[in-house]
Amino acid sequence: MQAILATLGYVLSPDGSRVLMIRRDTRPDDLHFGYHNGLGGKLEPGEDVVAGMRREIREEAGIECEALELAGTISWPGFGRNGENWFGFLFRITRWSGTP
Repeated sequence: MQAILATLGYVLSPDGSRVLMIRRDTRPDDLHFGYHNGLGGKLEPGEDVVAGMRREIREEAGIECEALELAGTISWPGFGRNGENWFGFLFRITRWSGTP
């Protein structure tokens, strides 16, 4: 079985008391439509997980990751639109620059 590799990051405020979240409201057919989550997405071919996490945060929030910590992994069996299995790398982004 082949899984889709992905990242999911939680961007912490400088004092660690808040987390930047997105609301999933792009696709009404999304099983998680209307819910909030961290930022992330699929890895591109040949991309390592840290580079993928940095790219997703840049694309989705317009900020640059300066420090990130691998917090763990998670598997999402059947998570894809067509029942694909996903495997995710979870990160805490503890230092960043820019304006979200």
